[in-house]
Amino acid sequence: MPGVTRSKACQCCKRRKIKCDEKWPTCSPCKRTKLECPGPSTVVKFVHDTQAQSTSDSDQDSCSSEITAVGSNSVSLHMRKIVHRQGGSYSSFRIRSTAPRISTRPKLTTLSDRIAARLVSHLDRSQEYGITLRLGYLPFLPQRISHSACLRDCVALFCAAWSNYRGRWQAGRVVTMSNYSKALRTLRNTLRGDQALSVETLAAMTLLERTEALFDWGQERCSAIHAHGIGHLITKKGYVDMNDELDVELAKENRGLLLGYWATECGKPFTGDARIIDAPEADIDGGEFWGTDELKPYLESALAITGGSYGSWTQWLQDAEGIQQDPFGSEMLDRATCLRPQLSHAAAETKQCLESLMESTLDLGTLTREDDPDSASGKSYGFKTAALAQLFNGLLMLRLVSLRISYDLSVIYGSPDTELYSEYQEVCGNAWMCISYLRKLDVSVSAAFLGPYSACIEASSEKEMDALQSIIKTMDSYLDRGLVGTEEPAHTALESENIYAFQSLGIE
Repeated sequence: MPGVTRSKACQCCKRRKIKCDEKWPTCSPCKRTKLECPGPSTVVKFVHDTQAQSTSDSDQDSCSSEITAVGSNSVSLHMRKIVHRQGGSYSSFRIRSTAPRISTRPKLTTLSDRIAARLVSHLDRSQEYGITLRLGYLPFLPQRISHSACLRDCVALFCAAWSNYRGRWQAGRVVTMSNYSKALRTLRNTLRGDQALSVETLAAMTLLERTEALFDWGQERCSAIHAHGIGHLITKKGYVDMNDELDVELAKENRGLLLGYWATECGKPFTGDARIIDAPEADIDGGEFWGTDELKPYLESALAITGGSYGSWTQWLQDAEGIQQDPFGSEMLDRATCLRPQLSHAAAETKQCLESLMESTLDLGTLTREDDPDSASGKSYGFKTAALAQLFNGLLMLRLVSLRISYDLSVIYGSPDTELYSEYQEVCGNAWMCISYLRKLDVSVSAAFLGPYSACIEASSEKEMDALQSIIKTMDSYLDRGLVGTEEPAHTALESENIYAFQSLGIE
């Protein structure tokens, strides 16, 4: 701490930083410069803690008051009035809450809580359906994560891969090995324990398969292995709890995998709980999901057709494969006789549903037919929501497959039906008109949509084939971006989805 000043030099000399001879009443430096010498400086120091009071004409008098407002939440109103000596005045106030501050967000104390919050954050930031369109069970996972360690680690893997995908990570590195191996370890331990047949374990296996299918481009995929495990677990589980929304959503998600598993592993159609196959396709009350609430009457019939067709697909394909191997055997002739009216009925029912749905959506504006110079027909379809596009494509592909199998049967028995083939080409033309919309979706979603389009390739024109190749190359350049140390990807986007789709239907 500095000591008390001992110099009595005048303030003029101190400001000029020169030596003062202290000859009073006027020191020599002040006399030479003809300045009025202020005299010796004081050596006494006054120290106080009070705030200095203003002595100018702007001195103020102030008063304050506090009022508590009446209500469910106590609020204090603090007012302050300032009055100047010259007559002016002003007032200020501040509103403060007297209630204790309560955090609106609970503290995330456990790892399960933090992972659940991360998943909710991803779902909240998803402005369009995109990836979540293919994962309808995601909204039911946050509250179930704490019930299962394997579900917790699989959700953590999915969230990390989704973040890396949005961050444009290099293909092949989006799914990190550390998270992937941890999810596999906890899943293995769970399958050896008491929770092997729980809904949470099925959700973990399903999410693990979808994570690889959506994000792990550029790597060799294990879809067949995951599909086998999921099919085996559902078969062992044996039932669907219709009061559990997660169980119902998982049944809808895994219908294709289950039918393919039963066709390839068991060699027969699915004979388990019919509710697994006939689970409701979707909630038709969500106007935002479909674009408008006025579509409800048309959606009921459309969803009934698409949902009810899953039980027939495997049987159709198995019968068609058996007929192709031995078309003139007595058993196969009987199968062909029974199969043809079933396919004709399915094609006619789907056609009627498509026409009514298209008419209603065009009138309501949820479906538009636009001029498109890049399309082979010069027209393209525009959909208000991705869910409506998915339903429309599903109906188109159902009709296309039934027509194609019927035409192939007519060729096998020596009487090609040209009318069936013309109708097949017409359906393919409608399907090609959806490609422009698919370009606007997230790449991983459009890749899933394009898988069934392989059935349209035979009927495609040169311009349609060029358009399909263009979108496939665009997707591959995005999904396989920046591959390091890889001469060529294992499969293109379309090839990978075709492999997955055909395996789901029991076709090698």
